Amino acid sequence: MDDLHWDALPAGARRAVDEHLAAGRHVYAIKAVRDASPDPPPGIRDCMDVITDRMAELGLLPNAPTPPPDPAAAAAAGGSREPRAAYGLTATALKKV
Repeated sequence: MDDLHWDALPAGARRAVDEHLAAGRHVYAIKAVRDASPDPPPGIRDCMDVITDRMAELGLLPNAPTPPPDPAAAAAAGGSREPRAAYGLTATALKKV
């Protein structure tokens, strides 16, 4: 995540923000960003942008599109190299449709 406000936070504050986000405490996460930021602290809108970016990075955004599975990773895990198989679209499954 390339964000000047996030990069300016100490490691402990970043952990606190992540813990608040994981628990669904978004207001506390924004407060943690503002309290730990150097003067002058970022505005609420900037903090919300930081929090939204961080939630996306942590996979915590509701209804966020999930990235497609990596065919190479599936093959390494013993799956098929066929991209259709990564989505469960095998020839048998396609015949049922």
